[in-house]
Amino acid sequence: HMANNSRLVIEWRRKWVVLACLLRVAHALLTSSTASDSRELYLLFNFPNRIVQTSLDGSGMTLVLDNLGHADALAVDDVNGKLYWSVSDDRSDRIMRSNLDGTVVEDFVDGVHVNGLAVDTINKRLYWTDLQGLQIQSCRFDGSDIQVLVTGLDEPAGLALDVAANKMYWCDQGGYESTGKILRADLDGSGMEVLFNDTRHPMDIEVDTVNGYIYWTDAGFFEIRRSSLKNWQSERLYSKTVIENETAPGKIQRIVIGLRDPHGLTLDVAAGKVYWTSLNTAYVKHGGPSVSQNGKLQRSNLDGSDVEDLLEFGSVQAVAVRVANSPAQSEVRTDL
Repeated sequence: HMANNSRLVIEWRRKWVVLACLLRVAHALLTSSTASDSRELYLLFNFPNRIVQTSLDGSGMTLVLDNLGHADALAVDDVNGKLYWSVSDDRSDRIMRSNLDGTVVEDFVDGVHVNGLAVDTINKRLYWTDLQGLQIQSCRFDGSDIQVLVTGLDEPAGLALDVAANKMYWCDQGGYESTGKILRADLDGSGMEVLFNDTRHPMDIEVDTVNGYIYWTDAGFFEIRRSSLKNWQSERLYSKTVIENETAPGKIQRIVIGLRDPHGLTLDVAAGKVYWTSLNTAYVKHGGPSVSQNGKLQRSNLDGSDVEDLLEFGSVQAVAVRVANSPAQSEVRTDL
């Protein structure tokens, strides 16, 4: 009887988590037409190191935090009004936290070199990929109960959660010019499986729990891709275009236009949009050196149609982007 009772408790808890997630999604969909103005984008730059906020169309840029150290990953908890980001500087590798408006900055977890962050607001836990330990970890929102969930990874990067399905998805870059992977596991780290092993340098990943897709950026192939969670067929949404010109007999000049060096990725499922950042680096040849850079924030429909350029950053490197439902107010800045 005790075993049966335990199974019933676990089953009811799982159903409650699923219901809570579905209610959040339904609320977002029902209010999308009237509350689109209340949603904002947060952008993380690692040159210079700062977090800014813009409207969904890229207008009204405001400075949230500056002088962060070398920043890599960003997560937004719009339920509890918190920003999380990773920093690597002379002091340490760590995760930091603040309010959405940049106030009350605090060190959160020390000694982790983080490439990906994701928030579970249902179970009140933060998840991250640790490049130093080659692992995935999580902790409670108060910083306690740090758990090692997955170990033995090659170069873990972007991370996303599907809490209702008890799944986490992440990118593993596999090292320079090596085969990258897209993987998933249960939230406790069990049941790890490789979904795709034909990526080159996957950077960031997001999951659309409403329509059943995962999206990721690939900075090796210069692509935005997605795959159905049902049949695991991936498709290219946006990519580079190579133009070949014969400059002399037997000499071909190759010019890459379109998408170059995509990094951060986020979804606004309620509005049917996917956003991404790119460094847009031009190289003398494959593998470098670089000759110019004009970073961008772009978006398209979820199926990759109607690509829009929202912002251009020049040499400023936007490495992460996130949608938030609770806007913050801070000093207006246009001199990025």
